[in-house]
Amino acid sequence: MMHAGLDLSRRKIDVCLLSDEGEVAGQFAVPSDADGLRGLNRRVMDLGVPVRGVIESMTGARFVHDTLEQFGWDVLIADAQKVKGLAPLACKTDKIDARVLAVLSQRDLVPAIWLPDPRVRREREQARFRMHLVKHKSMLKHRIHSTMLSFGHPCPVSDLFGAAGRELLERLELDPSRRIRTLSKGNRQKVALVAALMNQPDVLLFDEPTAGLDPLKEAEFQQIVREAAGRGQTVFLSSHILDEVEDICTRVAILRSGRLVAVSTLDELRHKGVTVFDVMLDGPVPSFAGVPGVVAEQLVEGGVRLSVSGSPKALLAELGRQRVASLRSREPDLEEVFLSYYGVADRR
Repeated sequence: MMHAGLDLSRRKIDVCLLSDEGEVAGQFAVPSDADGLRGLNRRVMDLGVPVRGVIESMTGARFVHDTLEQFGWDVLIADAQKVKGLAPLACKTDKIDARVLAVLSQRDLVPAIWLPDPRVRREREQARFRMHLVKHKSMLKHRIHSTMLSFGHPCPVSDLFGAAGRELLERLELDPSRRIRTLSKGNRQKVALVAALMNQPDVLLFDEPTAGLDPLKEAEFQQIVREAAGRGQTVFLSSHILDEVEDICTRVAILRSGRLVAVSTLDELRHKGVTVFDVMLDGPVPSFAGVPGVVAEQLVEGGVRLSVSGSPKALLAELGRQRVASLRSREPDLEEVFLSYYGVADRR
């Protein structure tokens, strides 16, 4: 494989080509536009070996990445700060930077960043643009109303909340005449929910939305969310109240250490090999954490609740050596599925 270090500047890209053996196969510069990248590809393809390019994360790096990948290159974007940490330089030039990137690639030490594919990036930019429009639409409306009032013209808007907002105020039992600073935590939460819901946006993002609400208002909020989903709105809910997630959501994503470990429907998660056993015992309850397949363990009155991934043969063999009064198996709820992704939970 040929390793290509690419140092991008305003007018050119400095290139260093390095073989797997660490020998320099070429050092040159090409224009940083599409024509320059086509010329670079022809020059490298003439060598007749696969090529991996490395470029630091900076403005224009995504264009270089996408263009070269279309030519069949394997291209990595390196974290600029981590590159400086791996290869601090007292003397710094574009040629040296390109050589450093090529060496890091040849030694498999590139601190690469994750770059979503072009389709995801287009959708992200579209969402960002729509958020920008919403912000400026509100700013323009307020500026027009302020100007009209300044010159003695009546403001055409008499109801801040609109019909949908008024309905939400009634359902959540919120008095709009009170000042925000006088409201309790639960009522402030209601204000935020009404502000988010009243214009019926296409996408709703909620983070712990029922914090501070009483049980009756929690149930009302869940019904409001179901109605929003029925109208075709997309609702993203982040919550540690797993019963609430189970009641509202149709698809669930589970995060562990900042990474997605599961994205699926509730039914699919329940059927992915995890079975719950409620075991009632005569006498002391031993720990089953060391039994193969047991991924979660919880003491209950008179026995233990075990979550088992895969075949329960090992657990049943262990139970055969215990004084079992009763044994019942069932599908897990969302909390038990969640715990199974975090390993054995021995809550004693």
